[in-house]
Amino acid sequence: MSETMRQLLTAKIAPRRSKLALLALVLALAALLLSGAQTYYARSAYSAVSDSAAEMGDFIRATNRDDDTEDPRLQLTVEELARRAPTLRTGTLQAWWAGEEARRVQRLEALAKRQALAGDRDGAARTARRADAIRSGIESLAKFEQPATN
Repeated sequence: MSETMRQLLTAKIAPRRSKLALLALVLALAALLLSGAQTYYARSAYSAVSDSAAEMGDFIRATNRDDDTEDPRLQLTVEELARRAPTLRTGTLQAWWAGEEARRVQRLEALAKRQALAGDRDGAARTARRADAIRSGIESLAKFEQPATN
């Protein structure tokens, strides 16, 4: 028995790595790299949006003022909001949403006109009321674009 033990101790047996352990190591490294890349891209996208959000926030705050002395040429119309609203990547959520709502108002008003031409006066009136309700919820809209309140 001692001879066998001596042979085992003197023999240089290299530890063999399991293929499964190597695969697990490679997968763990890949997950770590992908997580790091995702964090990098998220951080860079956040910084880009936060820079433009500050600019757009100033712009929206300027349009939300209740001053009657404000120049009406600087106020936004539905068409301008729909055409010039930023995307989520380039602007704030509020500015993007105002553009989406303006486009929705345009679609509803076009539908109301088609309904009126087709002879559906009640449907046109309902659709126009929906468009006015949405229009009144857009805060950055010019005063003359706001629907009249009864």
